[in-house]
Amino acid sequence: MKKVILVVLAIYMTVITVYGKVELDSCKGCHGQNFEKKALGKSYIVSEMSQEDVTNALIGYKDKTYGRSMKGIMVGQIKDYTNKELSETGIGKSIAFAGKDIPTYDDLLNQIKELKEQNQELTKQNQLLKKNKKYSLKDK
Repeated sequence: MKKVILVVLAIYMTVITVYGKVELDSCKGCHGQNFEKKALGKSYIVSEMSQEDVTNALIGYKDKTYGRSMKGIMVGQIKDYTNKELSETGIGKSIAFAGKDIPTYDDLLNQIKELKEQNQELTKQNQLLKKNKKYSLKDK
């Protein structure tokens, strides 16, 4: 199961970083490495937005029809990109890939955390069972 999660994570990160021509590294200074922050404490958290919402926001910034106090900064960041490039960033809560939804990076990290916790619990239960088995064999 770990291998499957790691493969999906690797594919996801590849799609996120190279899918579109938009240079995403320049976004990470304000929005966070995984788009998990409110930029300068004011924006929406991009990783919690849908891909469609992200695309609409980016194109809206470019057209100057979207944004609040940070509009000026964002317009400058994306002015040189085409609407097509902005719509192909691949950023958002869910990405269509081969007809299936790929979970976000944070979703995968949460799944890994849950699997580790489940593994620890099962290990404890297994140890208790082994311990109880030893006692029951001694009693006979």
